[in-house]
Amino acid sequence: MKKRRFGYSNSISAIIEEMAKRYRWNAQTRQANIQVLWEKIADKELLASTERIHLENNVLYVSINNSSLKFTLRFRAKELLNELNKHLEDLPILEIRFI
Repeated sequence: MKKRRFGYSNSISAIIEEMAKRYRWNAQTRQANIQVLWEKIADKELLASTERIHLENNVLYVSINNSSLKFTLRFRAKELLNELNKHLEDLPILEIRFI
């Protein structure tokens, strides 16, 4: 990097990238994108029963308040996972766990 009179010369995209790493914006943005995708691919019953979604180590944890639906979703997990990953351009989700 060339040092200029008022600091270091960086492109704006490099600065934003560095800030995103530093403040973990990428993880927060990814979490928000997954939340929006979930709302698009889930049916009404599933959305009504979804309490919380969070991503940890590329595993999506979906908190469901209906135990019979939670059991049924185990059979749809692969389908939901494929649908989510189809829309994610970066790291794929490896697994969905219904809790």
